[in-house]
Amino acid sequence: MRRLEDIPPVLRRVSGTGAPTETQPTMSTYFAIDPAGVKHTRSSLSRVYSHTVVLRQSYEHDIAAAEAKDNAQQDRHNWDYYVAILTGRDPFPERPMTTPTMTPAKRDAEIGRAARRNADKLANAKKEIGNPYLGLDAYLSRKHTERIALVERRRAEGYYDRWHNAGWCARRELAEKLLASQRACAWVAEAVIVDVQKA
Repeated sequence: MRRLEDIPPVLRRVSGTGAPTETQPTMSTYFAIDPAGVKHTRSSLSRVYSHTVVLRQSYEHDIAAAEAKDNAQQDRHNWDYYVAILTGRDPFPERPMTTPTMTPAKRDAEIGRAARRNADKLANAKKEIGNPYLGLDAYLSRKHTERIALVERRRAEGYYDRWHNAGWCARRELAEKLLASQRACAWVAEAVIVDVQKA
């Protein structure tokens, strides 16, 4: 049997009067301890939780994704785009959205916004490939190195040892469904169900 404080706020009748009165909702806090001993918390005004699913992300998946040859195709597209911006051929320049009914001040502000956006794009292109720009092969090599470095930095910081919360559930069967869906993801190294307690 659920305790009264676990039941979402409802209209209750005051004893002896028959008049309904609305109870004030109170915040409930729940917690769970993951396999590494770290506490996860969740608060709710109306929901009751019994289980949560926690997972660790896969280093092997992330390093393979960083090494994937498909990345080079996107990098080539990006390099072409940056070159176009640096040579004044931006295929998607930011244009001011002005109308005849705009006040001069609003029109000037919109023109300034578009100009700042285009300046930001130019600055980013210079940052990515330089001006004069970096050759394609050198750019591809650098982006590949950056992706690998990001994954290795996460590994060194313990990211792949930490458990992340995938969701809180009111019933065991819901947690089992969530667990199955997370275990089916290639980027998940491990996922488990943890019992929840009320603080």
